[in-house]
Amino acid sequence: MATNSDPVSIIVDDWTLTRLQNFAGGFGVPGSSYPARYNDTMLVLVPQANSSLHELEPWLLQFSGTSMSLYGVTPPTAPSTQGVPYNQTIRISDSTRPGANANDLSTYQPYTYPAPATLGLIFSTGTASTAGTLRLGLTGFLGLGVDYVVIQAGEFTNVAGQTMLVDDMSKEIQWNGAWTVKSDYHLQGNSILPPTFVTAFYPHNNSTHTSAKVGDSFVFLFSGTSVSVHGILPASATTDNWELNMSFSVDGNSTTKSFTANAAKNGIVGPHFVYFATPTLAGGNHTLIATILDVAGPANPAVQIDYITYAGDFATPHDRPQFTFPPPANGSPSSSTTASSVGTSPTNAPKHEASGAAIGGGVAAGVVVLLALVGISFWWWRRRRTRGDIVADRTAPDPFPVEGPDMRSTTTATATEVSSTSPTSSAGRTRRHTAKYAAVPIAVGNAHSTNDVDERMRRLQQEMDGLRNEIRSRNSIPATAPPAYTDGGESE
Repeated sequence: MATNSDPVSIIVDDWTLTRLQNFAGGFGVPGSSYPARYNDTMLVLVPQANSSLHELEPWLLQFSGTSMSLYGVTPPTAPSTQGVPYNQTIRISDSTRPGANANDLSTYQPYTYPAPATLGLIFSTGTASTAGTLRLGLTGFLGLGVDYVVIQAGEFTNVAGQTMLVDDMSKEIQWNGAWTVKSDYHLQGNSILPPTFVTAFYPHNNSTHTSAKVGDSFVFLFSGTSVSVHGILPASATTDNWELNMSFSVDGNSTTKSFTANAAKNGIVGPHFVYFATPTLAGGNHTLIATILDVAGPANPAVQIDYITYAGDFATPHDRPQFTFPPPANGSPSSSTTASSVGTSPTNAPKHEASGAAIGGGVAAGVVVLLALVGISFWWWRRRRTRGDIVADRTAPDPFPVEGPDMRSTTTATATEVSSTSPTSSAGRTRRHTAKYAAVPIAVGNAHSTNDVDERMRRLQQEMDGLRNEIRSRNSIPATAPPAYTDGGESE
């Protein structure tokens, strides 16, 4: 099965957004203020204002693709330091909606955040039927923290130089072993806007693949120049009585990573924890294989993979190479994902062997039955003759060549040199008799053929009697020894 059956998704970091045209203004915050964030950056928006905070210019995001999703941290319900409450309802213009016009504030529609003080998906546009220019306008967003934008590209969207995002639920990842999908859960930590507020941290798209079993692995095939694996810290950051080790192999070059509580950034357990990142790779196709090596400690650590990012080296999704997963090294792919190995099942081979054995056995059984029927027919015919139909000579040989002084070579000639002997010789006659016998069609179980069989057997016996008489007459002629030969020539 081809791995890349999902659309290509591009991830754009918040720092890139600050360099876009029509940036509304804002500032980066230190890690201690927003501890769980992609690429360790977060942009908090401070909208431009004409006369007051209530008269805001819209912020326009514009990309090419079929849909756009905005991720970050929604503001708390607490008032700002200026005494103005943070909005929970903003106004949005989505170019995929009928009547939308990002340049006309009167067309903006109200939109309420999914929840206050939450890290995760903020807003998704509709999905356009064909790829094109997407425009998202926002206004009234005081206190909103923007982390990244994900754009779903069309088949011919220019993605050169972009970073691709692959969610843990994508078919592009093959999970081998006892991985389970963990969804609809969140972690908590403090964020500082100000004020300080408790934030619910959700993984990207609200799911992770989780395992604590040694030997479990996953495979990711890609074409690009770098790759990173992101997820959630394996266990608590407040205790040091656990350890988890993994190996990450890129094209056979393996790196072992050890994770403990000290790996936690900013002392919290949250999304966007980096399990592995490569240095720059040569362009082309690559294989990433990650394997759990060791899990230890009463804190019950477990790998929690959220998504993978990579720098692609293709111009459009149409140019992306087609990949096929290799067979799993230690068992079948996990049932928690739709990804599969392509290959021929080893269980097919015994089926062919069984078929050959059955055919051979059937042929052998058929031959045995046929010989038995021929024997029964011959016995029945001999029995009729003993009752007086035909006087039988009990010393008569079987209807095959009889070995005698002139017949020893005849048997061999009959088997191997059928066309090499004159039909007038005794050997030739023996072969003709043998051929006649072999060519006699015997119909077993057909009452109408009894007389035919009887007549043919009489003729065969008569020919054998004649042959026997000829042999006796030949034996009555004195035999002359052939000349003996020595190295010097003929001698008497």
